[in-house]
Amino acid sequence: MALIGQLVGVGRLGDGRIVTMDGDPVQIRVHGRSGELEYSFSRQGQGPFEFRAPVHFAVLPGDTLVGWDAMFGSAYGFLPDGSKVLERHTDLGRMHEAVRRYGTAEDGTPLPRAGHYLVKVGVERSGAPAPG
Repeated sequence: MALIGQLVGVGRLGDGRIVTMDGDPVQIRVHGRSGELEYSFSRQGQGPFEFRAPVHFAVLPGDTLVGWDAMFGSAYGFLPDGSKVLERHTDLGRMHEAVRRYGTAEDGTPLPRAGHYLVKVGVERSGAPAPG
């Protein structure tokens, strides 16, 4: 039996098996259709394909398993057998430089001035029209 300490996410593979990502201890677990644990992989750490504090997990089309780390951390993708297929890192320097500039990001997204934080835009509230 595999107990889950902190469920990060769950998904179903094309063959019906269930995949979970646990944040404590950090593991991706593949379960058979009846729920029995078949095997697990990944772990906590700071190396490639390791997670410090996973915050999101998804099963993408084609049965690619992706976990995202906290604080603009990396995203890692695996095949159901644990093979490593994707590694993406957030370029914090580039992101900070874009926020320091007033105007727009390279893709045209408006950015606030440095020191200002935009939380939500266009939130519809009961009884009041949505801005914009």
